[in-house]
Amino acid sequence: MRSFITRVADDMASLYRELADVYAENHRVKAALAAWQSEQTPAPDHGAHRRLR
Repeated sequence: MRSFITRVADDMASLYRELADVYAENHRVKAALAAWQSEQTPAPDHGAHRRLR
């Protein structure tokens, strides 16, 4: 019984490490996407919304 509990604990620890890796990769992907999106967005044209007189 003790060896089974040890195996389950080891498996759970391994899964938690993998989950932490997935969260870290997710953060890296989101940061890269945000950076790419900000590079693709054109600079605002502040004079475009003025009324012509």
